[in-house]
Amino acid sequence: MSLKTDTNYLHIETLPVNTNLAWIIDGQRPLYTTVPSNPSIGLTWEKSNTINFGLDAGFLDNRLNLTFDWYNRQTLNMFGPGEALPAVLGTSVPLANNATLSTKGFELTLNWRQVIYNDFNYSINLVLSDNKSVVKKYNNPTKYINNYYEGQVYGEIWGYVTEGLFQTDKEASEVNQSQLYIKWSAGDVKYKDLNNDGKITRGSQTVDDPGDLKVIGNSSPRYLFGINANANYKSLDFSVFWQGVGKKDTWMEVNNSSFWGFNTAQWNSTILKHNSDFWRTDNTNAYFPKPYLSSENNKNHQIQTRYLQDASYIRLKNIQIGYTLPISVSRKIRLEKIRTYVNGENILTFSNMMESFDPETAKGTTGGGRGFAYPLSRTYTFGLNITF
Repeated sequence: MSLKTDTNYLHIETLPVNTNLAWIIDGQRPLYTTVPSNPSIGLTWEKSNTINFGLDAGFLDNRLNLTFDWYNRQTLNMFGPGEALPAVLGTSVPLANNATLSTKGFELTLNWRQVIYNDFNYSINLVLSDNKSVVKKYNNPTKYINNYYEGQVYGEIWGYVTEGLFQTDKEASEVNQSQLYIKWSAGDVKYKDLNNDGKITRGSQTVDDPGDLKVIGNSSPRYLFGINANANYKSLDFSVFWQGVGKKDTWMEVNNSSFWGFNTAQWNSTILKHNSDFWRTDNTNAYFPKPYLSSENNKNHQIQTRYLQDASYIRLKNIQIGYTLPISVSRKIRLEKIRTYVNGENILTFSNMMESFDPETAKGTTGGGRGFAYPLSRTYTFGLNITF
């Protein structure tokens, strides 16, 4: 895992060429260029050092097998911002090999196989993995929380703690949230005053002075797992596969109208069922705040605990039941093997994420995620395998 960068050719000075200048010259809108990028001179390859410990073991006459790996990977000389330069420079500060990321994790595989008697056997296989990355070095001396900083757990989501929705204009007037927006009323979001200074603020948006912001979640997927089971009884066979993520948060972006609903535009082409659950006088226990047909919506769409989505899930990805005709029957019609089966995919999903969104496809980037996907198809198939 590497910290993100915004350019592909860090060592080459390029002149961006654009078309259709905003001004007409000699009857045409000509090509034009802008300030060239500042090359990052002297960049070298990133390096990584990994310590790994592994264990392979078998128990109970190898009916139970275990494989375990623990690793600690230090990624050194990663790309990070260079020294701060005056704004008069007019372009981005060149990057340097000055960042370090530490990733610790494990991978575990457990397998149980057993033959009960000649006609019946089964096996269960569990795969579990997890890792956590921490920024050890990054050129952010003020520890500005909207960038990487030393000590940051990769994927942190900073936001406000939500206390509910204002139910009356009087209640809204008693809370000072003027730094976020000047006017508040019934149906708007009420944020919690974490630093007890009598008002809701962002502070200087640094680790030491976050105002009323705090880490409310993490977008990195944790505890990824899969469970696969197989069984055979005489001519019958059965298999099932479960897959999921044990811990993951995602924030639905402010411009995600499929989540928020009306969201700054009255001409939205798609309104989902949950979008109608917004605050109004006859629905004061609504999930969403009252909507505005303007950018005023943004005051209620601050990153916050109320609308942070839990993207952990467990899904029955596949289940199959098959039957193989006895050899004596198949050979009578001069065939080696005949097997018929019924297969199902995406049969069940257990998740706390809002319906209409798919936790498996939700983005894991810090502070952003959509979960857009075509409706997940629940598929059933019937098949016949014939071996000549």
